[in-house]
Amino acid sequence: MPPDRERSALLESADLPEQPWTQRLIRWLFRQSPLETATPFQSQSEDARAFAQTEEGSASFGRWTLDDAGLPAYAYEMAQEVDPRATYRNTEKLDRRDHWHQVGNRRLTALASNDGVIQVYMGDRGGVFLNRFEAWAAGYTRSLLTLAFFRMLQWLARLLSRRFLRATGGVAGARAQQAAGDPISPRGVVAPETIEAAAQQLAAHNATGNGGTPRRDPVATRYAFAGGFGYVDDGTAVWATAHRFRPAGAPSRRHFGMGYAEYETTYRDVRVIRRVTAPFGDDPVLIADVQLENLSAEPVTLRYYEYWDVNVHQLRVEWIRSGPFGPASDDARRRLARHYTCCVGWHDDVSALRARVMLKDPPPPEALPPDQISDVDWHPLDIFLADLEGEPDAFYTDKAAFFGEGMAVAPSVVCERRPGEPNKLRNEHPPLSRCLVLRRDVTLGPAEKASLRFAYGAVRPGYTATPSGEDESNLAFLEKYRRGDPRKQTQACWKEHLAYFNTGEDPVLQREMAWHSYNLLSATTYNSFHGLHVVPQGSAYLYLHGADGAPRDQALFSLPLSYVAPELARELIRLLMQLQNAHTGRIPYAFTGYGCVDDALGLHASPSDLDLFFMLALTEYLAATGDNSILHEEIPFYPPDAAPPDLGRTGLDHIRVAAKHLFESVGTGRNGLIKIGSGDWSDGIVIETALADGIGPFGVTYQNSKRNGESIPNTQMALYVLPLLAALVEAHDGELAAYLRAPLPGLKAAAARQWNPAGWYNRAILRGADNREIVINHFELEAQPWALISGLAAESGTQGALIARIDALVDEPSPVGAALRPGGPVWPAVSQLLTWAYARCGHDELAWRSLNRNTFAIHAHVYPDIWFATWSGPDGINGLNSEQPGGTWSSAVTPMTDFPVMNANPDAMALLALLRVCGVEPAPGGDGLLIHPHVPRERFTLDTRLLRLSVAPNAVHGEYRGVVRGSRAIYVYVPEDAFNVKITVGGEIIPNWRNGSYFMLPLSFEAGQTVPFSVRWERA
Repeated sequence: MPPDRERSALLESADLPEQPWTQRLIRWLFRQSPLETATPFQSQSEDARAFAQTEEGSASFGRWTLDDAGLPAYAYEMAQEVDPRATYRNTEKLDRRDHWHQVGNRRLTALASNDGVIQVYMGDRGGVFLNRFEAWAAGYTRSLLTLAFFRMLQWLARLLSRRFLRATGGVAGARAQQAAGDPISPRGVVAPETIEAAAQQLAAHNATGNGGTPRRDPVATRYAFAGGFGYVDDGTAVWATAHRFRPAGAPSRRHFGMGYAEYETTYRDVRVIRRVTAPFGDDPVLIADVQLENLSAEPVTLRYYEYWDVNVHQLRVEWIRSGPFGPASDDARRRLARHYTCCVGWHDDVSALRARVMLKDPPPPEALPPDQISDVDWHPLDIFLADLEGEPDAFYTDKAAFFGEGMAVAPSVVCERRPGEPNKLRNEHPPLSRCLVLRRDVTLGPAEKASLRFAYGAVRPGYTATPSGEDESNLAFLEKYRRGDPRKQTQACWKEHLAYFNTGEDPVLQREMAWHSYNLLSATTYNSFHGLHVVPQGSAYLYLHGADGAPRDQALFSLPLSYVAPELARELIRLLMQLQNAHTGRIPYAFTGYGCVDDALGLHASPSDLDLFFMLALTEYLAATGDNSILHEEIPFYPPDAAPPDLGRTGLDHIRVAAKHLFESVGTGRNGLIKIGSGDWSDGIVIETALADGIGPFGVTYQNSKRNGESIPNTQMALYVLPLLAALVEAHDGELAAYLRAPLPGLKAAAARQWNPAGWYNRAILRGADNREIVINHFELEAQPWALISGLAAESGTQGALIARIDALVDEPSPVGAALRPGGPVWPAVSQLLTWAYARCGHDELAWRSLNRNTFAIHAHVYPDIWFATWSGPDGINGLNSEQPGGTWSSAVTPMTDFPVMNANPDAMALLALLRVCGVEPAPGGDGLLIHPHVPRERFTLDTRLLRLSVAPNAVHGEYRGVVRGSRAIYVYVPEDAFNVKITVGGEIIPNWRNGSYFMLPLSFEAGQTVPFSVRWERA
């Protein structure tokens, strides 16, 4: 039996205290029942897919639960319309209380909110919202007396919540080490080039006649309610099913699950349950199942209206989005609508309304043919709403007429019981004036239920290439959704695609790792220009700026995806190749629109790390899968019709181009380090430092540093990536392997010289006005993990001292993962690299603590009144020195605060850290994988699509699931004092091949074949 614990397994692993009594008091004051955080030990659980129920890590907004399929789900319970904890900072200073959950498949992404509205995003030809919510002037229905009561409690909640940060320890020390506060985020800087662009953007907005400070225009967005909800008319009263617009006090329930969101509203003895599902796969559709139930003892006749909006909002890239620039850029995007007209038609064959958005005739001169690269989709999607259960009794498409003066709470058409519109609708209208509403009339006896089903989505008019290769334009693919239960089918599919981790003692980690894999996979979209699925970085970068990237993020995502979804990892690696410029070899900072690339107004014109991240992605995928076909496959460069001189287009050619660009275009500086360009992992390292130093002869200058500055983390990373990639390509191109290895001695010596006597590696060498060297020598976590992962610190004799300083300065004091600097922000893209580094260096307890501290659950425990980083999060969390610890950042350019979720970095990096703590990483020779567990539990199971491991005392069992026909070697760590070692592969005992502390297991397989293996031993 496990030892008795005063703390839960999560808090014990994270080495953090229980929440203080003040937090329990706050929950009581806000009339919330306590969370059930007891986590009984599951003795020797063998089924990693059987989740244990625990509410630990739920924060103040609801509680974690298990749904009817036994999968994790979040039951959202907060009455955000009256609870002041629901509000969050945003640069527009709006009363934001909307919190949302990602519901996606491999084609579209839905934002299902606590308000009950659902927005739909697609990225086929550039990012576009089909039905963007913009009616911020439409407030919540709420009791003013209740609101006043809750606001009286707000000051008490704020006062008491501060006490817990002091209880976590280390705060005073962190503040003393860096009293200056939390510097600008590594993604949140303003270059000189952007200042002029900002002024031009404001001037353009003012020139339209708006004038003054840009803000949301309530007239332009008057009826932009998004939809995804319905209206009920029982003959006496009318009400909305969306929580935001429902009658005050009407009970509601909200439930966020894997691939779906569920809403329940009860009013006047009528219960409405809506389940909106993104069917697993590539269909561009959401399925809305609606159940109407009569709770009274009398019959009732209902009119039910299913409402979805048509508010096409193309995310043409806008690099300045904070504060007043948000409304200004949205206005610019909205003005695109003047070039289009909308024709809504009824299609009897599929029982659907279909809104066709078309260019006006004549089109504007800037409109390009559909096969041309463009930052605007001049040939947009058709948006449809179909009735999958029969024929509707009426439909409505005129937005202004439907809502009228009653707005979203009591639409005029519903209240006045107006008849529907005629069946033959072919008139042309402004595209933002339309909506899609289907009405069904239902009579229910006492306690009777009725089920309705609708489909909302978008397709291209006429046949175009799709991921499946099928013609979607005729909506024939909807036929399969007229039967069965799409939600249950989707749940079953998700069960087969999640990552599972189970120790028998850590149910929060088990839940969270499966949830991270859902988040990562359900973010997938399709890019029709490249013909690939893409996992975007998301958050404010994608959904506000309208840009995807930097490609280093796709490279990082591909590392865990090589195990969780190998085919998707392969597509991301192909994407990186297809972004490589055929003439310069450069991988761009961002990609947007239909085939466009972008360097963010010139700020990121020469990032120096992208070649290394491409190589890192390729090494993991090749080592894990053995899919060498990607090295010989013809893969285009950018633009697709070009190729580098004297080279082909194979994967090996892409490696050659990347290596040449790294060694010759990026190059090394005077100190032998890889140059920094406009930035390395930290986009803003050069400009941020230059701006902080100001104009003068003594500080860092931007242009000189961009040309001649040098990056320590780039160089450290190269020491890991280059030898591994060389080993992987040796058998295919010995000359290329030698080219990759050639700079290693010089890079290693140069990196070693950057050891700082204070106990860490310097961050960078930048340049001043006279081009003199200025060493950035204060502690930055960015420059430490790769020194440990690459072995540089071990070979230089600095490993022990470095780990001790990291722990003391930024890891132990920070409750939610290691900070970038003392008291600074926590970025999982770096803090989870540290988890890997700890594991690789044999510091298992630190690795385990780091894995647990970086969880959403710990953020929810430490900062329970911050809604994000509970089920989804941003790329960076504010540190202890911030004005709002646990919140997120914003800058004059990027308002992460305004879209603080759906960033894939915390999800991907959590999964990567889990793999490394479980001991899974590429073998140094590139011929397979190392298995050296670092989990401080007697037993555990890790189960992914590629690899399953079950570790127990004196045994490692596993399954390798082949992606292609090939072979891999699995190197399993066995303690030095082990004896009587027995190895089986495919059920057959094989000879022992020992290499130091590892035993080698040779595996051969066909695509789709599962090869079981095991290693058993005895110890004295």
